[in-house]
Amino acid sequence: LTLVAIVVLFFILVAPSEVTLQISHLTSSQDTPLYRNIEAVLNLMQSINFSVNFILYCIISPYFRKTLKYMM
Repeated sequence: LTLVAIVVLFFILVAPSEVTLQISHLTSSQDTPLYRNIEAVLNLMQSINFSVNFILYCIISPYFRKTLKYMM
């Protein structure tokens, strides 16, 4: 369940940024204000993904919680 949730979140939050990056290499739209705004939103989505992964592991995985408590 944890792995499925992580993969789904990855595709929702990170994949759009990677697709946009590949498209930007093929076009010259990198200098437009619209592209810069889209890039900022997609970077935020990636950051949210990395934060949510930690929270998701804490919620779903008892082994992760146990290890985290042990480390603290």
